[in-house]
Amino acid sequence: MTTQTQPSGKVATEQRPAALAPTIVIIGNGHVGRTMRTIFPDAVVYDKHQPEHADQSAVLGADLALVCVPTPMATDGSADISAVREVCGWLDAAVICIKSTVPPGTTDALRAETGKRIVFSPEYIGEGPTWDAESQAAPWPYMIVGGPQPDAVPVVRAFRATLGTEINYRLTDARTAELVKYMENVWLAQQVTFANEFYDIARAVGADWDQASRLWALDPRVSATHTLVVERERGYGGKCLPKDVAAIIACAEEADCNPTFLRAMQDANARFRA
Repeated sequence: MTTQTQPSGKVATEQRPAALAPTIVIIGNGHVGRTMRTIFPDAVVYDKHQPEHADQSAVLGADLALVCVPTPMATDGSADISAVREVCGWLDAAVICIKSTVPPGTTDALRAETGKRIVFSPEYIGEGPTWDAESQAAPWPYMIVGGPQPDAVPVVRAFRATLGTEINYRLTDARTAELVKYMENVWLAQQVTFANEFYDIARAVGADWDQASRLWALDPRVSATHTLVVERERGYGGKCLPKDVAAIIACAEEADCNPTFLRAMQDANARFRA
C-alpha cells in the first residue's frame, strides 16, 4: 500500500497491488528489531536465538533486510561486530540496511568483503522507563541513511511509505552516518556524567541539587535530557552507552587519535558506578 500525509499530520493509506510493495525482513528480534517491527508489522523476522523466528529460509530473497543484531563490547572495549558480519555474509536481499551500531568504516568494509549493496542507518529509539517503542518509533523527526545513493534511496522509500513525508530524510556516506550514531550516544553519556559531577559538587558545597538542576535547565542553550541523577544507580549504564563510549574510544585509538576527553568521561562514570 502507499501512504499520504494529510494536513492533520495523520497518515492515510490506500491500497496498491501487492507486487509493488517491497518485501522487508528484519534480522534480530531484540529492542531494535522489535522497534522496526512496529514500523513494518508485515515484515518477516529472523532471530536464531528465538525458535519461533529461527527459519533462515523465510528471510531469503527479500527486497530489503534490516539488520538489528547485537554489537556488544569486546574484552578490549571495541565493538564485537561478528553477528553483523555473519548475517551480511548469508543475506541475499537486494539491499541490506544495518541498524545495529557499528564503528565507522564497518559498512564500507562489508561492502568490499561481500560485494553486496549494504548501507547503514542509525536508530534513535532509546531504552528505559520513559521510552516506549510503539509511541516513539514514528514521531522521530529525521532519518539518516549512509551509503551510495542508489542503495540508500530504496531504504528511504520503504520507510517513507510507512512514516510519511513529514520525516526529514537525509542521505550521507556510511562512515559519516556511523560516526553520527556514536556522537549521539556519547553526547548523552556526557550529559549523564556532567550531571553526576555537579550532583557531587552541589552536595560538597551545600547547594540544593534539585533546585540547581531545574534552574540550570531554564537556560535555552542547554538540554536537560539524561541529567536526572538517581542515587541508587549513579552514572550511565544499560546496553548502549557504556559499549558505545568504549567502542568509539577503541576506534579512535586504532586510528592513532588520542580521545583524552572521552577516556576522562569514561573514568568518571566508572567512579560514579562504583
